[in-house]
Amino acid sequence: MCPHEQTGPCERYMARNKDIALTLATSLDDLSCVTLSPEEVFGRHCAIVGSSGSGKSWSVTRLIEECAKHRSNIVLLDATGEYEPLAGGTFHIHLGEARRSDCSSLQATIPYYELSEADLFSIFQPSSATQWMKLRAAIKTLRLLQLQPGLGSHGTFIKAQKNKSSYDQSMSRRSTELERPDSIFNIHRLPLQIELECVDPIRSQSELDCWGGVNREDLSECLPLINRVEDTIKAPELAGIFHPPEGPSAFEALEKLITDHAVSVLRISMEFLPSTNRVREIIANALARHLLSLGRAGILRGRPVVLVIDEAHQILRANADQFAHRPLEAFQVIAKEGRKYGLTLCVATQRPRDIPEDILSQIGTFIAHRLIASTDRSAIEHASGAMDDSHLTCLATLGPGEALLLGAGMRDPRRVKLLAPSCPPRSLGPDYQKTWRRVTAPSD
Repeated sequence: MCPHEQTGPCERYMARNKDIALTLATSLDDLSCVTLSPEEVFGRHCAIVGSSGSGKSWSVTRLIEECAKHRSNIVLLDATGEYEPLAGGTFHIHLGEARRSDCSSLQATIPYYELSEADLFSIFQPSSATQWMKLRAAIKTLRLLQLQPGLGSHGTFIKAQKNKSSYDQSMSRRSTELERPDSIFNIHRLPLQIELECVDPIRSQSELDCWGGVNREDLSECLPLINRVEDTIKAPELAGIFHPPEGPSAFEALEKLITDHAVSVLRISMEFLPSTNRVREIIANALARHLLSLGRAGILRGRPVVLVIDEAHQILRANADQFAHRPLEAFQVIAKEGRKYGLTLCVATQRPRDIPEDILSQIGTFIAHRLIASTDRSAIEHASGAMDDSHLTCLATLGPGEALLLGAGMRDPRRVKLLAPSCPPRSLGPDYQKTWRRVTAPSD
């Protein structure tokens, strides 16, 4: 326990003129208690960085526990499930099918019809302009059939050699509904509908109001996409998305956090989601985008939200490929604009060099534990602008639980020892002394 937690906060580091303060650490310079206001920690976003075993997870837990003592709104994206011990106003949900018998959280769903078209494109990864256009056309057709089932047959619409008039009229009449983000469709018909979209745009120059026959070139180019979509939809590890079980939606849980004053922290475990097809990135982006939409609607102004992303280097990766990797930009938008909507970020990572620069450059407060790689230390130096060579050298020599506190209204970095959390995360390595046994030779 911090020696000043019982005798009163140290004025040198006390959260200035604020009723709510977070007691986080002890200064290694004078053993005074480091107490900061939420504005100082989260005012311009926060980052907790450090290599494995440096104490990063304990710092995340301590910070969340301090926030949970108040009527906070914390959303924690838990990549590995290590924050399951969190208590005190924490509501736990997990995504995907639990693979541990001792999992105590509630299963929530993110069904495909709550994902945006951009999310689905990121999962299915069209790799050419033709694949992109046919995938989009197929989704639009299936959305129309959801609204007007009688237009098609067995849930799909055959275009080859058909007259366009009824289809085009329905598209025009339903255009507003079709463009809505929550416009649903039967995704299990998608592979076949992509195939049915591969037709010539006209039958002939004298028959412009009819589609032509099957376009073999387009169909050949789309076959890899059709197979990929079919395999992805049938993949057992993605059943929670494409065959969602009965249960609450994760989006509903986000809204519950904002309205339920008994809940201070919503932990969303992603440990059971597959790492293939960029599913974790896409789901995390969808959750962030939903929070951003709530913020833009003015819902978060009275109850601001801090979005904590653990193992952020796995989620906040940059996207480059024009077709295969559709941009996942919700976190970048939050970093640049979220504060005015009542939404701030707290990213925790072992590899700050892998965090996109447009996010890292917006961070105002760093809790930097031991960092060995020079590229990681350099990333913090460039993002904070408050470190010299002595501080960079110090980062490589910090002990477990020690950190440099940068920003938070301080002129110079401070070397601190983070206080232990009440409910430590499950982040300890294997206990070899306990689990390994000396092998003795059998007696003669």
